[in-house]
Amino acid sequence: MQDNISHTTYRFARQWGMLLLALTLLAGAVIHNLYKNYQDIRTGEEQRLAAQARVIDVNLSFQLQGTNRVLQGIRDDLAYIPAKRWPEAMTNHRLEVLTAAMPGVRTLLVADAGGTIRLANWKQLLGSDISQREYYQTALKKPDPFQLIVSSPFKTLLGAWGISLVRVIRDAHGEFAGITVATLDPEYFKTVLDSVNYTPDMWSAIAHGDGIQFLIVPEREGQRGKNIDKPGSFFTRHMEGNSRESIMSGTVFATGEQRLMAQHTIRPPDLNMDKPLVVAASRDLSAMFSSWRSHAWRQTCTFAVIMVVAAAALAGFQLYQRRQQLQASLAQNAVRDTRQQLMEIIDFLPDATFVIDQDKKVVIWNRAMEKMSGVPKEEMIGKGDNEYTIPFYGNRRKNLLDLFDVDDAELAAKYANIRRDGEILDAEAFCPALNGGEGSYVWATGVPLYNISGQRIGAIESIRDISERKRSEEYLRKLTHGIENSASAVLISDKQGTIEYVNRKFCQLTGYSPEEAIGKNPRILKSDSTPREVFDNLWHTILSGKEWRGELLNRRKNGEVYWSITSISPLYNDDGEITHFIANVEDINERKNAEATIERLAYYDPLTDLPNRRMMQDRLELALKRSRRQEIGAALLYIDLDSFKHINDSLGHPAGDKLLREMAGRFTNILRDDDIVCRMGGDEFAVILHDIHHAEDAVPVAQKLLEAIAKPLQLEGSEIVMTGSAGIAFFPKDGDDGKTLEKHADIALYHAKEEGKNTFRFFSVELNSTLSDRIAMEHGLRRLLEQNELELHYQPKVSVATGQVVGVEALVRWNSPEFGLVSPLRFIPLAEETRQIIPIGEWVLRTACRQQLLWQQQGLHLSMAVNLSAVQFKSASLIERISKIIDETGINPKHLELELTESALVEKPDEAVKVLNQIRSLGCSISIDDFGTGYSSLSYLKNFPVTILKIDRSFVTDLARNSGDRAIAQSVVSLADNLGMQTVAEGVEQQEQLEILRQIGCTYIQGFFYSRPVEADRIPDVVHGLNRST
Repeated sequence: MQDNISHTTYRFARQWGMLLLALTLLAGAVIHNLYKNYQDIRTGEEQRLAAQARVIDVNLSFQLQGTNRVLQGIRDDLAYIPAKRWPEAMTNHRLEVLTAAMPGVRTLLVADAGGTIRLANWKQLLGSDISQREYYQTALKKPDPFQLIVSSPFKTLLGAWGISLVRVIRDAHGEFAGITVATLDPEYFKTVLDSVNYTPDMWSAIAHGDGIQFLIVPEREGQRGKNIDKPGSFFTRHMEGNSRESIMSGTVFATGEQRLMAQHTIRPPDLNMDKPLVVAASRDLSAMFSSWRSHAWRQTCTFAVIMVVAAAALAGFQLYQRRQQLQASLAQNAVRDTRQQLMEIIDFLPDATFVIDQDKKVVIWNRAMEKMSGVPKEEMIGKGDNEYTIPFYGNRRKNLLDLFDVDDAELAAKYANIRRDGEILDAEAFCPALNGGEGSYVWATGVPLYNISGQRIGAIESIRDISERKRSEEYLRKLTHGIENSASAVLISDKQGTIEYVNRKFCQLTGYSPEEAIGKNPRILKSDSTPREVFDNLWHTILSGKEWRGELLNRRKNGEVYWSITSISPLYNDDGEITHFIANVEDINERKNAEATIERLAYYDPLTDLPNRRMMQDRLELALKRSRRQEIGAALLYIDLDSFKHINDSLGHPAGDKLLREMAGRFTNILRDDDIVCRMGGDEFAVILHDIHHAEDAVPVAQKLLEAIAKPLQLEGSEIVMTGSAGIAFFPKDGDDGKTLEKHADIALYHAKEEGKNTFRFFSVELNSTLSDRIAMEHGLRRLLEQNELELHYQPKVSVATGQVVGVEALVRWNSPEFGLVSPLRFIPLAEETRQIIPIGEWVLRTACRQQLLWQQQGLHLSMAVNLSAVQFKSASLIERISKIIDETGINPKHLELELTESALVEKPDEAVKVLNQIRSLGCSISIDDFGTGYSSLSYLKNFPVTILKIDRSFVTDLARNSGDRAIAQSVVSLADNLGMQTVAEGVEQQEQLEILRQIGCTYIQGFFYSRPVEADRIPDVVHGLNRST
């Protein structure tokens, strides 16, 4: 045992000796490395400082040479010229220009032999005396024109420090005539010196050859003008060395700093300088070696740590053998603890996990597995023969782990997405027994387990329920399928606008394939037709987290532009940050085209392609604005084609349409480009004339328009000659707004027609007073149906024999907001003239028939008499309209009586007979109103299929007092009796009139004696009252 102790002691001593040797060698290496690093730093800084000093040398030498050339030029220009004529030979401005060209020179001047400044770049220097300056005295004592005198640093007359470069000027006799002086600018050289200082501790300087400091950067207080030629100073050592360049270290006496300094003597041989300049660049040694000291400290600390660690390691190693047995025991305990920890880790894994041994018996069944399968670990540990598959599949079967032993294709087929990565086996399966028998999709991962010898000792399998993920995937699949097959184009981009997805509709709409669009910016669709403000608003909206919706005019891949309505919404991540944008695009090209067509129809006449009334009003407003702005007149012409209705009636509407198109073309060709012609409707046109200075300016245009109308044209194989009438109103004389001009042009047109047509007339106040009411009423007639201003009153018709009410006559009333209750005697003739009577008459007939049906539903059976005007009677569509109303309302036509005046029948009696027979064929009765007041022929009357004659009120009024009226009434009744007709007397107001009419055999009477015309809702009471009274 003693030998073992001695052997151990010897071994330990040897180990300590080897450690000491290794540490000694390491210390030597560290010291050598630090010394070499120190030398490298010093050498590098010496070279760098020398280079910076050379930079200053080169720059200063260049400035000195340039300045010397300027001084020589001035000297040569002024030599041999008397000083008093120097300002004639050279100007101060030239010196200013020369100074501006030399950035290193502050002052450039020329002084005469007496020291008076004759020329200078600074005017305030002129006349100054520099005879006491050192450089002047030097030049005076030694007037060598070939030597460049370099003065010591001094304060100039302007109060700044400088060094002057001086050249002597001699006169024609070779005598001293003066000097030319350039004073160096310290501020320029300060910039140069500052540019070479590459560390904060570095400074650079320029000194005169006699030791006077000129400039130091950074500046130090009291250094300028200081004499640095002291024993042992850097400057003195450099000058004593007689070397152009020197690098040395030492102490700066003024500050006590230890510095490394590079110095250069500047004395270009071509300048023949009397004194040199010395430049210096230096660094603080302490700052220069600060990083080295830090490195040395770190190296020392590292060595100390290594030494301590090595000693501690060796000391620890010496205990190694003694603790071997203890460590072995601890290792076995650690293995047991690790096994237990591993089992605990597996037990707490979130995925359902189990482990089987080499006999395929379950050795671990973790908590997640208990929860998923519903089987506690106590019942499953130790079970084999694939019994662990029963909770998943409902029966015992081979499992994923069995694929490690055999290559079973049938077993592999029971799994989906099976894959092997090395010895890791993954697969997807459906386990019908899980989730209470509803089944779940799971993702299983199996890995074989090996011992330290590489022998397989079992396997581990983890199972994760992926049912929710599968449902999410299915949802995403449906969503993706829906988006891909959406009827709208869909685009998804990142936040920067780079396209990441487009659907099939997008490709169809734009012509870009997914490969061409993905990775690009939506700017590929930009057409440059959408204003930039729209895109600015778009990005501002979506970047603020809101949805943007609007219309864009984009361009397809083939260059075709198309309209789309686009909605863009931001997409967010789980943190609420915008990551993407989704755009939904609908092609609205067809809708836009339709809107353009609708807008065209809204503003242009489809027959002539001229602006319509609406567009004319807009253009008229623009024309008036232009006239106001330019303070010039305008004119509005209304043109109407005379007898256009005759063309329509005789040749048909297609011929009338052709005529209108021809006239539109003629008008357009006559007018200037900026004048406007419009079709107002029917055969009426309007013309807007610009730049009208006098009323006479419109006369040639009006004449040309009427002449154009009068030119013959071919219609339906016949030559037709038309005429036209025109009315003219001027702005601002006849109105200062569009509506007033339209009204006055219309009045002037009416006046032209009343004057015999085929002419034009200007508007005047007199015309306005006579025609404005008529025009206003005519405009009202055009709107009365649209604004529901008409109403019907009904006057009972009473049987003379029984005294009972047998029918009513429908009488139209116009209740106008503008004119009040208008008499039919006032508006019916105007309606006939303007042919508005046709829609009015149709409304009266339809309304009366509907009212008759309502009364029938109330048990009131009355015949209905409705008046037809002569204009209606001559309409080609009369029979068609009456038949349509009968069918539409469903009335019995035998209870409908249509009244006509004599004048409607006598103009063309043969044609009238045909129309009357057609009316009678519909089942309607026909009466002749106001019979006896016209000039009817009795020979035609017997051919008319008339059922009733109405005795005019003019014969009834004086029936009791005028035998002539009684005789006429008697004749009408007798005539009716002989022709098989009935009679109706109108305007019966007295009992005496009634008795006479009864005596002569009149069939029916109407008049105030029984009832005035009343509203429809009062008729039932009036009828019942009259019937009870009899």
